[in-house]
Amino acid sequence: HSKKLLDTAYIDILTGLYNRNKFLDDIADLTAQAQFNGTKLGLLLIDIDNMKIINDYNGHTAGDEVLKKSAEILKRFSKNIIKAYRFGGDEFLLAIKNCSSMDSITNVCDTVFESFNSEQIKFSGGIAVYPDDSEEPEDLLRFTDIAMRRAKKDGKNRITNFKPEMQRVFIQKLNMQAKMSAALLNSDFYLVYQPQFDIKTGDLRGFEALMRWHDKELGDIGPAIFIPLAEETGMILEIGDWVLNTAFCTLKNWQQKYSFKGIMSINISPMQLKQPNFIENIRNLLIKYNLNPDAVEIEITEGIMIENMNEAIEKLNSLKNIGLRISLDDFGTGYSSLSYLQVLPLNTLKIDKSFITGITEKNGIQANITNSIITMVTKMGLQTIAEGVEKNEQLQILKEFNCHIVQGFLRGKPMPEQNCAAYLGGKKSALISLETEKS
Repeated sequence: HSKKLLDTAYIDILTGLYNRNKFLDDIADLTAQAQFNGTKLGLLLIDIDNMKIINDYNGHTAGDEVLKKSAEILKRFSKNIIKAYRFGGDEFLLAIKNCSSMDSITNVCDTVFESFNSEQIKFSGGIAVYPDDSEEPEDLLRFTDIAMRRAKKDGKNRITNFKPEMQRVFIQKLNMQAKMSAALLNSDFYLVYQPQFDIKTGDLRGFEALMRWHDKELGDIGPAIFIPLAEETGMILEIGDWVLNTAFCTLKNWQQKYSFKGIMSINISPMQLKQPNFIENIRNLLIKYNLNPDAVEIEITEGIMIENMNEAIEKLNSLKNIGLRISLDDFGTGYSSLSYLQVLPLNTLKIDKSFITGITEKNGIQANITNSIITMVTKMGLQTIAEGVEKNEQLQILKEFNCHIVQGFLRGKPMPEQNCAAYLGGKKSALISLETEKS
């Protein structure tokens, strides 16, 4: 009877393989054996690729079939030197014993990989080796996971060996994540505001709210570093809420104190837009700060189109119906085509700095492209904002092309709130720009 109980504690019902508990019991023996024989122990963590898609499109039974098929393949390999375990979810683990060299571990893993692929099953794998990578079982497991994640990141359907620098990157990430959480609590994040001007009249159109982070130890950490990390860890949701709240509050403040009639432009991450309550949050903020939606511009990047185009368009239409403006950022740098512009409910198109930089070159290719984009979207009824304008020649050309708005260091750098307030209060010298810095 106790044998039966042991079996259920150690056997995975679906696949009949040993489970994680059994591995955690076995690992001490496996490493002791390797140490005694002076051999290596290889651990291969296998994570089936795109399991979510298989389950979503073909139902969970299809997912279970893939797992059973995977287990069958692994059972073929389970001999004296190889033990297979199902780790739960779509993860399996192979322990490869008595290996004299790294090559023999690699050969086994390659053979397993080919067997899976020949059965049309793709997986990302991570290898860690005792004693080369560590002698501690917890470390080895963690390292297989880090290596497997790297394999996923590098494009899936491959096996990656653990390397110490991966752990460094991993620790840096964890460290940054902890710092980000603390930064939210301690208000180490702050917003700066970059002015946008009408090209022809020079009038202020409004400001784009941009996020900054000052860390006591690391100094200024750029958005290019922390935004992707915040998206990867999901922290972008809290940070995004903070940005919306702060920008709405500032806008209300400027309207009350300086009768500011301009626009506040706020960047939204694809993850924020995906949240079921996003539209409701925006509605509540408009009520909370008693703002006219026409003064708020939601700035999106082409990234929102990748996963679920229809859902994204639906949400943007809801925002548009509430009365907010919608702006598409860095147009022309990604995979966006003009066909997007037909389906997205936009008011404004931002032309990326990379176009503006080459606009004054002699051969005129960038200039022609920029000119045709401006002409075409103007016909569609959109306003255009040129980003990253840093030279007078660029400004003159954009004027000729009938671009509407300019944003860039030439006319105004991103500024702290107090500079903006002083500027709105009539103190023109509060503006920080390349022009004012020269004089």
